[in-house]
Amino acid sequence: MIRLSLVAALLAVAPPGASVASPAPHGAPPKPGEMDCERACLESVMDAYLKAMRAHDASSLPLARDFRHTENGVELPLNKGFWSLGSDLGAYRVNFSDAARGEINAFATMQENGIDGLLTVRLKVVNKAIRESEIIVVRNAPHAAALNAKGVDPLWSQPVPAAQRLSRNSLIQVADRYFDAIEQDSSAGITFASDCFRLENGLQTTSNPTYRSRSFESEFQPYSLNCKDNIDSRFFDFVSRIQYRRYTIVDEERGIVVGMALFEHDGDKKTLDTKGGPVAVPPNLLRPSSVGIFEAFKVDRTGVRRIEAIGTSYAYGRGSGWD
Repeated sequence: MIRLSLVAALLAVAPPGASVASPAPHGAPPKPGEMDCERACLESVMDAYLKAMRAHDASSLPLARDFRHTENGVELPLNKGFWSLGSDLGAYRVNFSDAARGEINAFATMQENGIDGLLTVRLKVVNKAIRESEIIVVRNAPHAAALNAKGVDPLWSQPVPAAQRLSRNSLIQVADRYFDAIEQDSSAGITFASDCFRLENGLQTTSNPTYRSRSFESEFQPYSLNCKDNIDSRFFDFVSRIQYRRYTIVDEERGIVVGMALFEHDGDKKTLDTKGGPVAVPPNLLRPSSVGIFEAFKVDRTGVRRIEAIGTSYAYGRGSGWD
């Protein structure tokens, strides 16, 4: 019998929430003239936001009158939570921008009271003012130091050749089908490129034969499998639903789509019948639970090439705070 630890279970969930019939980006379509902040502008707004966060002082930020902020799904003022305790950012940071919708996501390493962690920030910018701030703070992130040492994969910032690009709707459909594949334990609806791999909370959880999880007592090592075989192994069978899906960033030039969703576990499975043998579900998943995740995908016409996710525990059945 293979035993799956709490940490391994949360990492395994690190891709995102219930199927939606017609996936759509988050929020209402922008009004003419509202989205006047291109990639460089959005990145400068993110720079200013993170600088203010480190200083624990939001007074310099251009906040909209209807500004709203959440941390791990809970609405908070900017003088509480990570905004009051974050001590620094690490060496790792990657930005994902969508100028058409005025949104930017940053995935980064950080420190809170001197303790390593992970952070993702989503900002909505309208008329150059910040209207929305949504952050996920991962306070138990043993692989953050490895991310700092490894640095950002340069593929994220490379434009996709014009002939290899997908449309905005096609990119959203790819991400949505990935979440469907996790729910259904089948990769039949999605194509992965030969160089695909996935990072979850800083750990490479596919195509990683050198990582031997202590959570497993047999030769079945799901993190050694490629992106396709990892899903087809039925390792994710404890995920009941991937719901509250939103697609916050779509960047056709770079072939990037970022989704936010909740992986929900009803706690009703005690054993998983994986292709590597039976897996004992750990006690933390024998009760209702959720993990909220931002997940980024790099895609071209050869398939999904990169997947990167940052996520942490959310209240079961409560949504993300933006649904």
